[in-house]
Amino acid sequence: MPPHGNRQGTTIDINYTPLDLVVIGLELFVSKLRKQETYSLKDTAQNIYFMLLNGIIDLLFRIIYIGFILSFFYDLRLAEPIRNPLDILDRINRI
Repeated sequence: MPPHGNRQGTTIDINYTPLDLVVIGLELFVSKLRKQETYSLKDTAQNIYFMLLNGIIDLLFRIIYIGFILSFFYDLRLAEPIRNPLDILDRINRI
């Protein structure tokens, strides 16, 4: 059975952060190779800093809304969660 929940956003963030670093470095290298002064080393460092800062802020917000807000409302739920109908089929197949 597939895992519960949607973890696609986190997976994408983890997979693309190294790619972002490579693209930023490649952009700096190509601009220096063509002798275009589009980016300086300071601009590239600032770009990397803001990318990492954005990732940290995103992680903090995810911790807040998943860890606190959604857990709070889950604890105060009015009804029990709907059971997965496939669980019943698994039990029948085991008999």
